[in-house]
Amino acid sequence: MDDTVDKINRTFLTSYDRESEEELELTIRVVMVARFLERIADHAVDIGEQVRYMVIGEFVE
Repeated sequence: MDDTVDKINRTFLTSYDRESEEELELTIRVVMVARFLERIADHAVDIGEQVRYMVIGEFVE
């Protein structure tokens, strides 16, 4: 899903109307939220890997 999120971010950054400051601000906010959600997902994966290691003793990256 990481590639999908990156593609969506690029689409937002290239598709806004360059004349509209309001649209640019909204686009920046949406991209920032998408990045924050991606970081949350990365942390969740890391936590899952650590829990698996603690329970099973096997580290899978």
